[in-house]
Amino acid sequence: MRIVDTHTHAGINWFEPVELLIHQMNLNDVEKAVLVQHGLPQTGGYDHTYLFECVERFPGRFAVVVIVDVTKPDALDRLEGYASQGAVGVRLAPLSTLCGRRPSRHLAQGRRAWARDQQYGGHRQHVL
Repeated sequence: MRIVDTHTHAGINWFEPVELLIHQMNLNDVEKAVLVQHGLPQTGGYDHTYLFECVERFPGRFAVVVIVDVTKPDALDRLEGYASQGAVGVRLAPLSTLCGRRPSRHLAQGRRAWARDQQYGGHRQHVL
């Protein structure tokens, strides 16, 4: 049976490095894992460089879920850029990110992002 861990973290500023995660995956017969971005913008939470490096270093073992600041005007462009690098999902924090702001505008951006994904064939639906 294929085992996939659908929510893991690895990092150089908060969580342990990916090598420890790989070791644990191997010990427990976990074939693949989804690396979910963590943190806040002020802690580097929107820098996905390390996660994409993990995907390159360990082909076939990881998929990446990114964080996009939906309050920024370039959010959709950033999302498309991450998708072109191989991101398969977006982590949203509606209570902390949208409170006190105009949630309907941000939800509309999410809908437009989904429409763009479908326009490109919805290829990110097949993660692992």
